[in-house]
Amino acid sequence: MSWISQDTSWGRGNRYFGKLTHDQRNDYTSQREIQWVDDEYESSHYQFAGTKKEESKQNRVGFKTGLGFEMNLTSSIALGLEGFGRIINFNNWEGDFSDDWNDSFEYDGDYIASKGSSREHGSLWIYDVKHNNKNYADMWIREHKPEGDSFSNVKKAAINLNAFGAQISLCFHFDL
Repeated sequence: MSWISQDTSWGRGNRYFGKLTHDQRNDYTSQREIQWVDDEYESSHYQFAGTKKEESKQNRVGFKTGLGFEMNLTSSIALGLEGFGRIINFNNWEGDFSDDWNDSFEYDGDYIASKGSSREHGSLWIYDVKHNNKNYADMWIREHKPEGDSFSNVKKAAINLNAFGAQISLCFHFDL
């Protein structure tokens, strides 16, 4: 039996760096034209454009290890056994969120336009949000925990990269 590899960092942790970025663009246009029975004419035009951006970072200490053995069955065939493990949990993500929009509405010659923006620094939350009596999963950075009748299963987002495994191998050695 021969030792083929070992990677132990359980005693000293490795530094892992995580980054999440999310960009969303929403463009919407609606136009309506109606001609009434008395030949009156009515028209409206609505236009919306918005962008949402968020960036969150998380740094964590994690641990990994591996161990492997190889046993010679004959002079040219060996049986190998390897095991590995990793523990790293990214949680308590924090970051920045921005939302910029502009819209315009025109109705029978009257024109109204507006634009706005919002900025937040907070935690990355994952939750279900109710829309038209259905729940949809959503995840955004918010300054405060999402609350209200339309929110459920609210918790801080986490990514678990823990892994454990084993591998059996059959090795052929050629003497060339």
